[in-house]
Amino acid sequence: MCLNVLVLESDPFIAEDIREIVTALEPRAEVHLTESVGHAITLLDQAENWIWAVIDCRSYQLTDPALRVALDQRNLTPVVLNEAAAEARCGGWVFLNKPFSTASLEDALRASSARNSALG
Repeated sequence: MCLNVLVLESDPFIAEDIREIVTALEPRAEVHLTESVGHAITLLDQAENWIWAVIDCRSYQLTDPALRVALDQRNLTPVVLNEAAAEARCGGWVFLNKPFSTASLEDALRASSARNSALG
């Protein structure tokens, strides 16, 4: 079974780093990279078996109701790569600052998994 991971990141180098970390942590993961909130929502609508979402966006994008609904419908607790965006009051989301280490992203993904399990 394919396990889907959404990565919403505008920097291609960071996106590839995230892909490498995710696939090392979960070899069955299929990582979907995008730079657009709209495309991220489309990706979420087109596939099933989502295990993680890693998002790097501004706080105003985090309050996009369509993005929040799409994540909530899949019981996804995203890892947000912008700790300053925590002010967006996205309850339960995992926030992580850049630059991040492999270990810190792995820990954040594990925390996200624990919250996803609690929601589902």
